[in-house]
Amino acid sequence: MFQLPRLYIHIFLIGLATLANGQGPSQLQELSVRASEINPNARDHPKIRFIFKDEKGKVLDLQHAVVDASVPARGRLVIWLMGHNKELSGFLGSLGFHYIQPHYANRWFSTVPKEIHDTGECLGNIRLEAATGEDHSPLVNIPKPDGLATRSLHFVKWLVKNHPEGKMGTIPEQEPHRPTLGQGDPFRDLPWFDHSCPFCQASESRKGCRVFRSS
Repeated sequence: MFQLPRLYIHIFLIGLATLANGQGPSQLQELSVRASEINPNARDHPKIRFIFKDEKGKVLDLQHAVVDASVPARGRLVIWLMGHNKELSGFLGSLGFHYIQPHYANRWFSTVPKEIHDTGECLGNIRLEAATGEDHSPLVNIPKPDGLATRSLHFVKWLVKNHPEGKMGTIPEQEPHRPTLGQGDPFRDLPWFDHSCPFCQASESRKGCRVFRSS
């Protein structure tokens, strides 16, 4: 028998509660911008399939954000680590979450020799370097400007400037123990949302990042 993942059930139930409370008409807004446009230090990394365009000219670095100004903001930023999902982002926006889907190195798996996939921390170290832009693996070379943390931070700063009504800049300020945007380690500045994702778990254990999980 087919079963929905707990994350979707959780979102669906809260969504029903939100509708029951009689919220006004949705003001869901979707915004997008290319990573290469807002981060002058961003670079292509073709060896690990981390590029701005494919060989046919299709744009691959388009980033997405969703916010719904008609519901009270939760002060939580959801950083979605897979392909943009309009239905899920709309659900999250309707619940008061800020959602972004940044462009980062997530297509490198097939470039790693199969014989070393299960040699301990091989894959975890690559994921960690993709997240932080710090040197954790000899198999890839992902500098800080191209790490998920910095690209996410550039994206949020762009949203703060170009979409002030979305109130993105209030997210870190609602965490009194955290620095505001632009100070300290950007990976620590941004809260994360995770549904038992090994990527986030590895990053949290190595960097002490706070992760909000659905299970």
